Amino acid sequence: MTEPAKSRDEGFAAKPLTRIWLETASASNPYVADKAHCHGYDHLQMVSGASFAATLFLLFKRELPTPEAERLFERLIIAFVNPGPRHAAVRAAQTAGAGKTDPVHILPIGLSVLGGEAGSVPLAMQFLAKTVRQDPSEIAHAMPHDISDVEVESQLPGFGRCFGGADVWSANLAHSISSNSPSTNFLHWGCTLHERLTDHKAGWLRTGVFAAALLDLGFPFRAGAVLYQLLNAPGIAAHGLEMHGLPRTAMPFLDDAHYFTDTMPSENQS
Repeated sequence: MTEPAKSRDEGFAAKPLTRIWLETASASNPYVADKAHCHGYDHLQMVSGASFAATLFLLFKRELPTPEAERLFERLIIAFVNPGPRHAAVRAAQTAGAGKTDPVHILPIGLSVLGGEAGSVPLAMQFLAKTVRQDPSEIAHAMPHDISDVEVESQLPGFGRCFGGADVWSANLAHSISSNSPSTNFLHWGCTLHERLTDHKAGWLRTGVFAAALLDLGFPFRAGAVLYQLLNAPGIAAHGLEMHGLPRTAMPFLDDAHYFTDTMPSENQS
């Protein structure tokens, strides 16, 4: 005999709750807004006078940035606006565009490929937060020279190798973002570790630079992956749209001489 169903009585909210956005209903139609405020700031006034960097900062941090933080955040936005055509997420968006995919799907396809990488940003933020008081030289000295690529990234999230060597461009971005910014402690520490990892042919990864900048700006770990996706999205979308309408031959296709597969031994082979 089955027991009668019981009410969960979990006290659900009567309506969705948010501290981010306050809307005042129109007197003529309660289903549309007449006024809007973002964390207490009039939205229309922000449209007239606030920068994109300050507005984005306000949405996630619940406060407007200081002038120094706004400049740093703007540098971060520009630095990560485009992962570049070498990146797998961009290549996925390009392939989707050349494959006549509806433009509305191009960005989600690219972001789906970026997802795994974005997920490592909070891990890099946690690593940096734990180790920023340690001497980078000691950390690099403790690493064996025959360490594998996977082991580097597992021991030093946000740092590693890119196609067998240090990622020079990520290091350039880190120096550019942190230049003339005295409060970038995490970025400066990471730049020192990057230099100490030269003998290991390792250094900054894009996720590490991004993580360090977010920590210097005071963002929580949970915001890392979302902001990484958001700031990389414009370049992914632009490259995908660039390919839309072009013939599929605009994308490379490996010939047989450059196509490699791993063959599995048959059951009869020893």
